[in-house]
Amino acid sequence: MTGAALVVVLVDGRPVEAREGSNLLDALEANGIRIPRLCHDPRVAPTGSCGLCGVSRRDHDGELVLACESRVEVGMEVDISTPAVAAARARRLAALLPAHALECPTCERHGDCRLEDLVHLVGAIDEGPMPLLPRPPREDSWPLVVHDPARCVACGLCERLCAEAMGVGAITLVRTDSGARVVTVSGEPLSCEFCGQCVDACPVAALAARSDATGVPAWQREVTSTTCSGCSCGCQLGVESLDGGLIRIRGVEGSDPDGGNLCVRGRYAWDLLRSPGRLASPLMRRGGRLIETSWDEALAATAQALRAAR
Repeated sequence: MTGAALVVVLVDGRPVEAREGSNLLDALEANGIRIPRLCHDPRVAPTGSCGLCGVSRRDHDGELVLACESRVEVGMEVDISTPAVAAARARRLAALLPAHALECPTCERHGDCRLEDLVHLVGAIDEGPMPLLPRPPREDSWPLVVHDPARCVACGLCERLCAEAMGVGAITLVRTDSGARVVTVSGEPLSCEFCGQCVDACPVAALAARSDATGVPAWQREVTSTTCSGCSCGCQLGVESLDGGLIRIRGVEGSDPDGGNLCVRGRYAWDLLRSPGRLASPLMRRGGRLIETSWDEALAATAQALRAAR
């Protein structure tokens, strides 16, 4: 798509440049125009399952279309903030809420939940009391990951990222009359690479890492960008902390060289920071044994060895 021609799309009457044939939602966001969404990720094929990214095609008599399923065209004109568009999003959001357990104050993703954010941003049409659905049990037998189907909104991001972006296909989304549930393809407890992409992509904590259950709201966390030291790839990390204590590590979407995809070591191995066996001072080998030494002595010995090697 890099060789496609640049065309002008009118967005609420304002000209925006985008590549012809590119995904409309991605093109708008690349121009700093945020569109409500739950199920879209540029790393996987769009499905439109959440239905929240609707826009009005002014050049097609105001037809409502999903931005994630639309391609940029010559002469395209879209409206993203008309009353009709806002009402359609609010209706769709109202349809999603009954499937999600509204436990925001006690949820580990409180303040970091895209559905919660969208309720504040978009609002939801009041369609009367929500049905009280039976709460399905949590899947607590998997290593590192907990699945709570009562929170699942069936966006399918976890399944698509696992299969399309990671090429693993360890999980699948099963939709039933009583809701949606993430299950393993094998039917056994989850046994995969544990890259954590499914957890990172889940917008509502239906999938969550055990280490995320800290009780620290997202708005209290400081986010620091750094480079993973697990290997020489140089993947970028978003490190969340509070008062110097590490809480969570996330991938940085769109960053080089990994695009936000992390391995199990990069995402989860930070507990070694609290290991009582972690080295607190340099070691030098003397008489076949490793002996604690000062940084000055260790650096001097390193410099001497480098000079000798040169």
